[in-house]
Amino acid sequence: MANLAEIQAAKAAKDAAKGAAKGSPLPKPASPSPAAPVKAAAPAARTAPDVPPAATPPAPRNDPGAIAEARTMAKLGELSPNPLNPRTNIDPDSPKMRELRQSLKEQQLHPVPVVTVEHFRRVFHDTPYVNQVGRSGFVIIGGGRRFVAATAEGLLSLKINVLHGDRAPQTPADWMSLTLEENVHQEPLTVMQTARGVKEMLQLSSGRSVAQTMKKSPGWVSQYQQLTELPAEVQDVIEAAPFSLRQARRVYDMPNPAAQLQEALSIKARLLNQELPETPAEAEPQTPVDPEPQPVKRTGRPSYTPAQKLSSRLVKVDRDTVLDALLLRFPGVDRTALEALLQEPAPEGESV
Repeated sequence: MANLAEIQAAKAAKDAAKGAAKGSPLPKPASPSPAAPVKAAAPAARTAPDVPPAATPPAPRNDPGAIAEARTMAKLGELSPNPLNPRTNIDPDSPKMRELRQSLKEQQLHPVPVVTVEHFRRVFHDTPYVNQVGRSGFVIIGGGRRFVAATAEGLLSLKINVLHGDRAPQTPADWMSLTLEENVHQEPLTVMQTARGVKEMLQLSSGRSVAQTMKKSPGWVSQYQQLTELPAEVQDVIEAAPFSLRQARRVYDMPNPAAQLQEALSIKARLLNQELPETPAEAEPQTPVDPEPQPVKRTGRPSYTPAQKLSSRLVKVDRDTVLDALLLRFPGVDRTALEALLQEPAPEGESV
């Protein structure tokens, strides 16, 4: 007979066979799970390539122009006026300048475009303009009126916009073009101020290059350049009123300086609604004075009396011969009366 141990072992084997037939999972022995360390390592392996490298602080900028470009304010002592500015003789006490002074005192809305002195010297290294700016600081491109107004008002500094690199003018022609453009945007230049600016550009470049830079025709450049040939007193008159280019050219086309001055004064008076000043005695009048009325000279054949006609013919013919012929033609006429009639002379200096 089987003992008790064998019977229990056979029963356990039978129970195990029944559980396998039903598909129930076999019990697994308890052991440490290997998934935990694998799961922790997987995210590190997957995200490691996407992590950006640690940011490093930027190296210090050693470019002086780039450093200066970061400036937004400058003391007036650091600013040099533009030696090529066509806007000259700015009166700080004029009504418009007083308005500008008050505006700057309250708030400066537009910064002054400038370049470093070093950049200006590189552009104008072979011209006398390098001696007309300071040794350090900035040179104003456009904003001469604001600089004068700030100085007159006693301000200490101005807002600036430092042009550097490609933003800054690279040639003298570029400088003058930008100078004129800045001035026009702030307040329109007078005809003579534009003419002087064009003249400065022509001293630095050719006429064709100036026309291309200004996007104008060569004729436009020539017309403005010719205005600088006018006498100084005529230029002063043109600058004192809002002359157009056509009106200034009319002055230029006058035959002599006296006529140019008179024409300029006449146009200025009309523009400003003023009375035309009297012409000096020694000056040549603008137009000749009309002469005294003269009798109209007849172009047809003059009309004379019969006696005058006969008398004029008797100058070269014997009077007695003519008198006898008349008596024969008109026998009833008294000879004495006919002689008296023929004594009437022909008009002096006239021919019949």
